[in-house]
Amino acid sequence: MANVLRQVNCGFGSVYHHEEAGVMFLKKITLLLIVSMGASFSIRVAGTLFPLIFKPVFMVKTTILFNAVFILIHVIFWLFFYREYVLKNKIALKEICMAAVIGSFAVSVIYMRKLPFVFGVNVIFPIFMINPIYDAVVPLICSVIHLVFYISFKQALSDNEKTVNSIGNRSR
Repeated sequence: MANVLRQVNCGFGSVYHHEEAGVMFLKKITLLLIVSMGASFSIRVAGTLFPLIFKPVFMVKTTILFNAVFILIHVIFWLFFYREYVLKNKIALKEICMAAVIGSFAVSVIYMRKLPFVFGVNVIFPIFMINPIYDAVVPLICSVIHLVFYISFKQALSDNEKTVNSIGNRSR
């Protein structure tokens, strides 16, 4: 990995040009994704255990904003994962990863269409987007697509990419 960091002198001192900046951003967005998934789960658990917490409109609007940010992080993760890993290392996963990107975007529409309520704007959406079947079927289809992706991804990993379990044996 001699080409990971290359020093470039721009006349203003040393600037390190990182050829794998996209990979570093992918690592950061992955961390954000993990944190946002934990926060989203925590909000749902709190809402289940204490349903009156969402009685004030302020709490509902805040939760909608948080969920919109969380789902955007999810979509951004899939886009960067596709660009920085799949296209460069795992071309065989190109189609199923793009399906995961599209599925995540379709789910994000469910969350984004609640944003006008937060800002007090009245927006008329197309009929198919406000249909309760869309709200039920799209996340289900997206979950199946993600499951198929993860199975395909596991099969596409090379031996040096597979994680080591707690005993020290390579997982198969």
